[in-house]
Order: sequence, then structure tokens, then C-alpha cells
Amino acid sequence: MTEIFAVRPPGTSTVIHLEIPGYKPSSARTRSTEAVLCNAFVRRDRNRVLLADALAWTAPPAPSEPHEQWRWCRPCLGHAVDAAGLAEATVRAVAAATDPPDSEAAP
Repeated sequence: MTEIFAVRPPGTSTVIHLEIPGYKPSSARTRSTEAVLCNAFVRRDRNRVLLADALAWTAPPAPSEPHEQWRWCRPCLGHAVDAAGLAEATVRAVAAATDPPDSEAAP
């Protein structure tokens, strides 16, 4: 099983990036070993946890938390889906979710 990590957004950022140790998003123009799945640079002292432990990070923040609601990096999600071997299943799920009901289908 591929270990996928979530990187806590630093400072005022609201984007949660994903990381797989040793994963190169592209053979061309990989920024550094500090790059996350979308090839964005993150600090060496980043706070990362296993993806399963970060699922609650996108919940609305409590009033006492000084940040906006966080969201997943969409390019990182695409790379994670592919690395986990879920690309075909994801495409099928998206197609099923966006398929119009028979009453709306074109003749």
C-alpha cells in the first residue's frame, strides 16, 4: 500500500497538499525533493501526517481557530488517485455522478 501524507497548510494558506516519499510528479522540471505531488515546493519543516489522520482537516474551523476552512489541493488529489491505482474507478465514479437521468438524456 502506498503511504500518502497530508501536509498541514502553513501560515495563512488554506491548501492541504499531499506527499508520497520519493514520488516524482514529472520527469521534467521536478522542483526538489521538497516537492509535494503537484510539484509545489513546501518547507522542510512541514507538518505532515498520514492522509487518514488528516481527513477532519477540511471540516469548518471552530470559532477559536484562527484560519479559514482548508481544502485539498486538486492536482495533488489527481496524482494520489493515480498512485493509489484508483484512476479507472475514480473516472467511473465521476461519470456515474455526472450522467444525466434518462428523462434528461438527449434523444
